Amino acid sequence: MQVLRSFRHYNFRLYFAGQAASLIGIWMQGTAVSWLTWRLTHSPKWLGAVGFAVQVPILIFGLFAGVVADRVTRRRLIIFIQVLAMAQAVLMAVLALLNVITVEAIFLLSLFLGTVFAFDYPARQSFLMDMVGTEDITNAVALNSSIVHGARVLGPVVAGFIVAMYGEGICFAVNAASFLFVLLGLVLMRKSELNPQPLELNHSVGKSITEALKFVWSEKSLKQPLLLLGVFSLSIMPYITLMPQIVGTRFGGTARELGFTMGAAGFGALLGAIALAIRKQQSGLLELVKISLGISAVSPKAKGP
Repeated sequence: MQVLRSFRHYNFRLYFAGQAASLIGIWMQGTAVSWLTWRLTHSPKWLGAVGFAVQVPILIFGLFAGVVADRVTRRRLIIFIQVLAMAQAVLMAVLALLNVITVEAIFLLSLFLGTVFAFDYPARQSFLMDMVGTEDITNAVALNSSIVHGARVLGPVVAGFIVAMYGEGICFAVNAASFLFVLLGLVLMRKSELNPQPLELNHSVGKSITEALKFVWSEKSLKQPLLLLGVFSLSIMPYITLMPQIVGTRFGGTARELGFTMGAAGFGALLGAIALAIRKQQSGLLELVKISLGISAVSPKAKGP
């Protein structure tokens, strides 16, 4: 099938399977962290602080992380990153299961995980090219997005039930175990089938970042989507951070309802990812993004009882 053409690559099949398991665990942990923060504090300020802790390292280190991904062997870098993320999940699980976790610990561990993710995102996206090459890269990106959004549907729903029955610590433990699948897939890859990765060592880190910024700013086809993404991330996405307060206070819900709400948000994204995977032409994508942002901006405001 055309939509699954990237699966002809053995390494991508391993990567896809491992990521599917790991991403479900990550979304389970994210949902559990949000609810645990709300349960401990009932403070929207702390919800915002924890959300900020996860995202701000990406803003600070994102450009540097992209340069690092071009200067080291990406497969080894991703393995190291997964080990760090797994260690963070293990520590979260231990603290939560022992019932000694505090909101300050959640903040610091979220800050650490955000720093790890800052290096994870560019490395994983670039690694897709190493696995499938230029011919199948668009399809690989779309399929990768489909498992990300699929995990956004399943992970929060599962987390909601687990938190309601057993507590947040089990979600953190499941997330820690899920990293074993992606690590196993990375270790079992056939190095001979990976496309050669040219290492960027000709310029200093600062010069590489400066040249990248100049290139993006001069290319309209890159600048506009990135600006739109920035607007979307700043003005629309923060609703996810405050979702525990909305569900808990406005609608009187529990972790179970939070899971369904978060999962519903991921379902639409999953449908979009599948549509992109099927799409054969890239023309008109920017217009589609603009329309989607407009619809998001005028979505009906939810009303409580």
